[in-house]
Amino acid sequence: MLICYSCSAYGARKINTIGSVQAYKVMRLSAIAYNLKKYFKFVQNRAKREGTALGVLLFEIMALYKAINFHLSVSKLR
Repeated sequence: MLICYSCSAYGARKINTIGSVQAYKVMRLSAIAYNLKKYFKFVQNRAKREGTALGVLLFEIMALYKAINFHLSVSKLR
């Protein structure tokens, strides 16, 4: 069993493996899992942000369209 003391800063107190090759593999896999978790969270937040921005933009375009149509209809009545 290899105990990894340098990993304690990252929340892993000990790695229950025999040999440094297996310990390296465990650390690599945990780093990949951590990065994937952060990446998926970032992608979801970004999609929500862009969706909200798109909704606001669409609302502004529709308001401008209605204002132009109203202005044209008023000018036809004159």
